[in-house]
Amino acid sequence: MKTLAYDTLQANSRYFNNDLSAVPRMALTVGVQTVLDAREVVVIITGAHKALALKKCIEEGVNHMWTLSSLQQHPHAMIVVDEDATLELQVKTVKYFKSIEQVATSEGFGQSLPSEASTRKKRDSILQELHSPKSASPTNKNFLFPPVQEIQRSASPVLDSMHERLPATPGLDGLEVKELPLSNMHDRVDSPTEGVL
Repeated sequence: MKTLAYDTLQANSRYFNNDLSAVPRMALTVGVQTVLDAREVVVIITGAHKALALKKCIEEGVNHMWTLSSLQQHPHAMIVVDEDATLELQVKTVKYFKSIEQVATSEGFGQSLPSEASTRKKRDSILQELHSPKSASPTNKNFLFPPVQEIQRSASPVLDSMHERLPATPGLDGLEVKELPLSNMHDRVDSPTEGVL
């Protein structure tokens, strides 16, 4: 949990009808290492007001003042930006990334979103499978839950005394073996009223 700065509260008030008193004062946050441990990271940067952060992230080294720059160390990071966010970047940096995008698109690796119709069709087929009668196949709703197994526990064994399990030691024959009495912890601790004046 992190206490939000006043500037952050003001910026987030737009989601609460500009009522500053309705904005939560604390938020959940994750550390840089948690982000770097993810399999993939996608960051969306829009607007000229984020242009400097994008510049520091891409064109400079990893820096604790710009935590976004740590994405340089992630093997599968993707940063999606609009034109305004690139205003602070060097012209050659923008040209470089645009040329990569052109080559990827010409080779069939372009980043196109599926059409609304295909998305709807896929969603409907999944819903149909989930609502179909239960069958032996793993397509019913119960496939999400592992089968419940009864745990078999055996009774604790009755153990003999430790000295009975140890081999006889020469030279110690004839020594008396005493069993220590078992007592509860509270029997061995002074009560708080004893010894108080």
